[in-house]
Amino acid sequence: MKNLNSYLVNAVENFAQSFEKVSAGEEELMNIRDEFARRVMRISPVQDNVRQSNPLMESCKAVESQMRTVIENSVKDWDASQTTRELSDCFADKAILLVFGKVNAGKSSLCNYVASLFHSSDVQFFYLEGGQVEKSDEPFQEGVTETTARIQG
Repeated sequence: MKNLNSYLVNAVENFAQSFEKVSAGEEELMNIRDEFARRVMRISPVQDNVRQSNPLMESCKAVESQMRTVIENSVKDWDASQTTRELSDCFADKAILLVFGKVNAGKSSLCNYVASLFHSSDVQFFYLEGGQVEKSDEPFQEGVTETTARIQG
């Protein structure tokens, strides 16, 4: 059991050290994360050589279950935020003005006016469609009734 504990400690230390050193991007980080998960999942504190009657058996099983859950959830959370990271990367070198308001408050008109203050080559209109950024050469539609019911920029 002591050998397994030191193996687990080494896996955690290696992960922590590797995480601090990562500067080559997300792909390298994902490889390190996946290797960490594989190493930890290979280790089971509940071994056959531990007697089933040992009172620590239930505690070992609970720790193992919690470790698996934490690792699986962290992988799911990271993967689920992929779309958000990609959208953020699209605007890394941009200034963003967020405009909120009621229906027919003139949000599109205001944004079109602000865009008109800049050279047309510096302005890029877009909208979100199915979680993807769709570029448009057209300014925002304006109307006296609700005209735009989507996120646009």
